Amino acid sequence: MRVADTWGNPVPDVVVAFRSPTSGAGTNPTTTTATTGAGGLASVTPTANSAIGSYDVVASVAGVGSKSFRLTNRYGLSRFSPPYDADDGGTVDVAASTNSILSVQVRDGDGPITGLTAVAWALGCRVTLTEVGTGRSTCMGYDALLGRFAAVVNGESLGWQPGMERRLRVDVWDGSELLGRREVRVMIR
Repeated sequence: MRVADTWGNPVPDVVVAFRSPTSGAGTNPTTTTATTGAGGLASVTPTANSAIGSYDVVASVAGVGSKSFRLTNRYGLSRFSPPYDADDGGTVDVAASTNSILSVQVRDGDGPITGLTAVAWALGCRVTLTEVGTGRSTCMGYDALLGRFAAVVNGESLGWQPGMERRLRVDVWDGSELLGRREVRVMIR
């Protein structure tokens, strides 16, 4: 968003708030801010939430006004499989010694990504599982029987100890472009 004064001159050091819907298709997080630079421009790189659809993002400057623009999330992610089943950004309790599969279904406007397309996505590492904070990431394989992308989460090899809190995130990629994301907080017991 460009912020200018009455004469069209750029205004630096202005905080711009960007807000998307709190339910349905939107961004994660739903609200973020950026400060204008010398050219009066403020921008953010939005991350899609797990819902498919189009939505309006409102960029606003306190006491001045707002403008909206339209974005579309092309891919959505289902809830994770147990024991990681929680709302997007929700919390689950998992044993430190876990050796369990985290799986997720990826869908577009036509339905779930399956068959040869899903296999190609797995081979191309388009769906990744990341332990946020440590940055450890792995490509998720495709389980044709479940119709879901899956990866093993081994608490011992990740160094999980009782009392720790970790976040696991699944991202859908097209090259370097992030197309979808879902995250869960894990309380280690």
